[in-house]
Amino acid sequence: MSFERKTFLLTAIAFVCLVVFYSVALAKQLFFYYWWYDILLHFLGGLTVSLAALCFYFYSGYFKIPLHTENQIFYTALAAALIVGILWEFFEYFTGLAFVIGSYSLDTAKDLSLDTFGAIVTYIYFMRHFHEL
Repeated sequence: MSFERKTFLLTAIAFVCLVVFYSVALAKQLFFYYWWYDILLHFLGGLTVSLAALCFYFYSGYFKIPLHTENQIFYTALAAALIVGILWEFFEYFTGLAFVIGSYSLDTAKDLSLDTFGAIVTYIYFMRHFHEL
């Protein structure tokens, strides 16, 4: 299987897991029972968004990229994860989904750090297959 197909499959699996885990968490109120559940979802969110962004960037045909560089991969993954992560934090705040005991700013920093970690894992995945881009 080509790297492109593997990456699309991985992105789809990550997306389905994210949707299922989040849906179950809301239905069963898992955020109140498992302190680590938010960590899992933010990491998975950063991973999914950065994978999707890199798939779009490299394989959609909308971008004419003469030469792929490590910096392109890193900053595209990071920017996508942080933009969506920041938008998600605004969404949580303004819809009242932010259930934080203590400092909301500290929770937001943790969430964005986990989104970034997901993007870094995506970057490492792409770097292992850099020659196939």
